[in-house]
Amino acid sequence: MPHMELTKIAFISLIFALILASGCAISLWEPNLPANQTQQPTQANTGQPTSLYITSEPSSANVYINRGFRGVTPLTIPSIAPGTVELWVTTGTQENMTNITIAANQITSIHVPLVGIQPMNQQTQAPPATPGTGGLELNSTPTDAFVYIDGVYMGRTPLTIRGLIPGGHELKVSSSNYLEFKTTVLIEADKTQAFSPTLDLKGTFSTLKIDTNPSNADVWLNGSFQGMTPLQKIYPGNNKFRVQLQKPGYVTYTTNRSTTEGQTTDMYYSFIPTNGKAVFILKSTPEGADIYVSEDSTLGTVQPQQTPAMLFLTPPREGHVGVNEYTITLKKEGYQNCVAYLYAYSNTQRTVYLKLTSINEPLIPANYINSCVAGYDTGIVE
Repeated sequence: MPHMELTKIAFISLIFALILASGCAISLWEPNLPANQTQQPTQANTGQPTSLYITSEPSSANVYINRGFRGVTPLTIPSIAPGTVELWVTTGTQENMTNITIAANQITSIHVPLVGIQPMNQQTQAPPATPGTGGLELNSTPTDAFVYIDGVYMGRTPLTIRGLIPGGHELKVSSSNYLEFKTTVLIEADKTQAFSPTLDLKGTFSTLKIDTNPSNADVWLNGSFQGMTPLQKIYPGNNKFRVQLQKPGYVTYTTNRSTTEGQTTDMYYSFIPTNGKAVFILKSTPEGADIYVSEDSTLGTVQPQQTPAMLFLTPPREGHVGVNEYTITLKKEGYQNCVAYLYAYSNTQRTVYLKLTSINEPLIPANYINSCVAGYDTGIVE
């Protein structure tokens, strides 16, 4: 044996002896297991990354873990945290959704059979009932929730299930961001029972539901367009919103709403038609001032409401040029009369803010446009 080879062997032997003397353990590299094999935990792999292996029938289905896309079946997900997760496998026309528990320090394998998806928000065409069996007609809040009978995925709500053997069956209804609903239903022969469970939000989320009459109104939350009514939005935690509802031909409505974690905030509003008039939302500091409206320099007619109030003023007749000018006078005990001049355009909406001046304060010179003649401070038109 050449001298160089003897030197190499001696050097390697020395390193091996030093490692053993130091008390270190030696582990030899192993190739990854094939995807269709499972590995049981042993003392040697304690603390090693946990893996999940997923197959489906049919294959080539999209896999989502806690609603996050992870790949296509057959799929191995390495280094996944152990614990219970939501597994959703779907092809777009078939799907299955379930909760699985991933064991630590091993490969967890699961095979997922898929079933057909009915069109969203449409009743499933259930097969004819088998004599001697019973059925369930399911709706839920929210809709489009996943339904399981005795652990078997059946479809999404609204859903009619037939051919169930009489007796007790476990019903489970689940939807993302909601707590799972689970109960036992008693099926009777030759009867179809209606059942409409309401799911509770998970503690970390809150819901804002908005509806209007008429519907199809634009919804703006904190200045951002969100969609049209009826509308439901889910948000994490507690939230505060500046809500604005708009629909052509109706008075725009603006208000504040808040949502609380784990709860649903419902909001309903009936629009007020403008009937082609100019709308002024009149606000004053302080509130509670009497409102007088005139089309000339006289005091005019007192209105039935006090500030804050909504005024509907007639614009110029069709075919006439210009605008109609109105004199608005606010009167409140202890304050000087406040006068503002408003111009009416058809199908417009403005908010006017006016500050009244105490009778003990000096007068401020008049400002003709959107102002108070006595005690003008702020006359802002939005």
